[in-house]
Amino acid sequence: MKKLFFILFINLIPAQQSWTLKQCLDYASANHPLVKQSTVSIQKNERQISAAKGMLLPSVNAGVSHNYGFGSSINQNTNQREAINSQYDQVYAQASWELLNWRNYLGISLSRMNKESSIYTMKRTQNEIKLNVIQMFFAYQNSKSWLDVLQTQISGIEDQIRRTEKEVEIGSRPKSDVYDIRANLGTMQEQWVSAKNQRDLSKINLLNALSVTKDTLDFAMPEENLTGSDFNDDSFVENLLNRNPAYQSITQEIQAQQKNVEIAKSYYLPTLNASYTWSSFYNKIMGQAADAFSDQIKANKNQQLSFGLNNSGF
Repeated sequence: MKKLFFILFINLIPAQQSWTLKQCLDYASANHPLVKQSTVSIQKNERQISAAKGMLLPSVNAGVSHNYGFGSSINQNTNQREAINSQYDQVYAQASWELLNWRNYLGISLSRMNKESSIYTMKRTQNEIKLNVIQMFFAYQNSKSWLDVLQTQISGIEDQIRRTEKEVEIGSRPKSDVYDIRANLGTMQEQWVSAKNQRDLSKINLLNALSVTKDTLDFAMPEENLTGSDFNDDSFVENLLNRNPAYQSITQEIQAQQKNVEIAKSYYLPTLNASYTWSSFYNKIMGQAADAFSDQIKANKNQQLSFGLNNSGF
């Protein structure tokens, strides 16, 4: 019964996964919180591009008002001021459109630059995270390998102790040799404990670099062929620099600042505006007969189309 319970308990424990360096890099570049934060920044800039494009569209508003007037007011039928009680309803719709405003077009260009800059920033963040993962991965592999070396040496010393004890029993070696070997074993065991702590600490650092909170992973380093690079190529440094996201991000930010200067200068340029308004009203003197609401709306409708050239930069 105890064996059956032990087997069931072992089966309930999740199997420990083993990740290679490539799997670690793929996971960190997609799931690290800093990468997700950069992704949100890209989405934010995409919304800003849509908002900048929306500035090119006309703005439309409409309204309805219902009013009562008591005492001295203007009689809408005679256009004379009289002591009357009246009802006045108004409906309107208006559309305004900036036909030409350089700030809107420059704002779209700036939003696109900010999006590209955020993409380069995300790539730069991924590179920094990958570099940290690589350092922690090899530090863990180094500490684990050193622990295995010490374990092998300790096993060899233990075998040596057993052989020496047998030789002491038959009288071929003095017993002091056993004490000397045991002293060496104690030193090696002390080193093993220190190496084990270093291995555990290296694994914690690697898990932190991956932003993994549960210790359910192991990390293996299979033999992989590393592709070589032609470092003697004359254009190697230039190509490496041009593909570096950190360099591209800074370049894009400089261009964005230059675009901000152009936007500031655009305030001195005139803007061409257009507007269209449709309105109508219904008027009734309280206590007196009046035309039907629909008839008055049709009769009193008014349309207005206007264009304007403005310059507020002076």
